This record gives sequence, structure tokens and C-alpha cells, in this order.
Amino acid sequence: MTAPCCAGVVVAAPVVAVVLFVVVFVAVVVFAVVVFAVVVVAALAAAGALDAEVMAGISMMV
Repeated sequence: MTAPCCAGVVVAAPVVAVVLFVVVFVAVVVFAVVVFAVVVVAALAAAGALDAEVMAGISMMV
């Protein structure tokens, strides 16, 4: 038998690992979506496809 403290660590380690993985994964996904949105808006602005009303709507969403 392992000591209770060791058993707690063995149980907690995978849980902590999964939680950290989920937090990092969500952060990366959110970062990627924000970067993608900025690139799309910049591309549309450069192409002249955005007028003042559209830009105002985008700035309100952000």
C-alpha cells in the first residue's frame, strides 16, 4: 500500500495535467481566433471593402 499522501499525488497529477492542457488549449484557440479576425479585418480594410458603418459594427463587437 502507498501512503495516503502519495495516493493523493498520484490521483491529482493526471487531473492537474488535464486541467492545464485544457486551459492552454483554450488559450491557444482564443488567440488564434483573435489573430484570424484581426487579419481578416485588416485584409478587408486594405481592400477597401469596409465602410465606416461596418468598421463601427466590428469595433462594437470587439
